Amino acid sequence: MVYTVKDFMTKNIYTIDCNATVAEASKIMLEKNVGYLIVLEGGKPAGMVSERDIVFKVVALEKDPSNVKVGEIMSKPLITIDPDATISEAIDIMVKNGIRRIPVV
Repeated sequence: MVYTVKDFMTKNIYTIDCNATVAEASKIMLEKNVGYLIVLEGGKPAGMVSERDIVFKVVALEKDPSNVKVGEIMSKPLITIDPDATISEAIDIMVKNGIRRIPVV
């Protein structure tokens, strides 16, 4: 049996505007118990911000999360995958792009 992305994907996806602060993003992640948010620019997906982005691009550099916009630290471009793609295809894309998460569209 060949497994597809839709067999394993998370269906609850949370978003945040690119002009929101990292502090706001952190609160949403905590409340929703998630490790990433899809970042919207003009209402459209533009990137992703993760706990890792916050740690390496804000906390480690001693920046104030209330003064840093999510759009400044988001990972981009947003690499996505089709729900009918195989798990093998998803792994290949993730390895080639050095990413840990891949939104399904």
